[in-house]
Amino acid sequence: TGDDSSPCTVTVCPASSDVCQLRLDFDTFSIDDPSTQDSSASSATAKFNARGTCQDAQFYATSDTGVSPIICGTNTGYHMIIEAMDDCNELSFNWITDSTRTWDIKITHLPCNVPWRVPDGCMQYFTGVTGTVYSYNYASSQMLNNQQYSNCIRQEEGYCAIAYSHATNAFQISGDTAYFGSDCSTDYVMIPRGASSSAEAVANYDRFCGAALTTSGTTASTVYTKFVPFQIGVYTNGNEAQSEPSAGFAIYYAQQTTCS
Repeated sequence: TGDDSSPCTVTVCPASSDVCQLRLDFDTFSIDDPSTQDSSASSATAKFNARGTCQDAQFYATSDTGVSPIICGTNTGYHMIIEAMDDCNELSFNWITDSTRTWDIKITHLPCNVPWRVPDGCMQYFTGVTGTVYSYNYASSQMLNNQQYSNCIRQEEGYCAIAYSHATNAFQISGDTAYFGSDCSTDYVMIPRGASSSAEAVANYDRFCGAALTTSGTTASTVYTKFVPFQIGVYTNGNEAQSEPSAGFAIYYAQQTTCS
């Protein structure tokens, strides 16, 4: 793909009138990483604050609900769910450099009227009692700017809560220490009613950011929630300071049968 001219756009039309969603599986996805500075900015501060922006290469898809998040870097093994458009969706790669780009995307047409349809608003969708949710470009260790989407996890039969945790250094969202609640205002993940246990009476928070996932202090700890549907929302702005550790996240989830 590196010899093709930019942009490279593919039009995908629903296979039938009963198709409501498209699943894009990135079997291979490797394009330019996000920039570490903005070459068009006039000041050194503005250049550094553009870290995490997809400037040299971009991928996005049109959808019935608008345009997907713009992503770049390495996203092999990740996926996207987009709403199918009656007048067809467009998948677009754009680039301004001569570096090598490779991609291989499996496209699945998902029917409207099936019990396993992906809930509306889910950019990534996970099934199973356990698994790991990655931020886009986590493999290249840089959180992307200007992201706003939801990762959804299907509630499995017999499970009433979910626990989220991560390995050492596998959660870095704009900060060198752990933050939660109102201290997370620009870049964060949202876990509705996240708490230190699944008991009703404990304090709970929705926003988590910084260097660890926790509901108390600065040391990483497991976050539980009984709020359904199970979701991890992702929100980042376009102003990433150079000094902020922001590799993104790899959050492990495990659904729970004990909820008191």
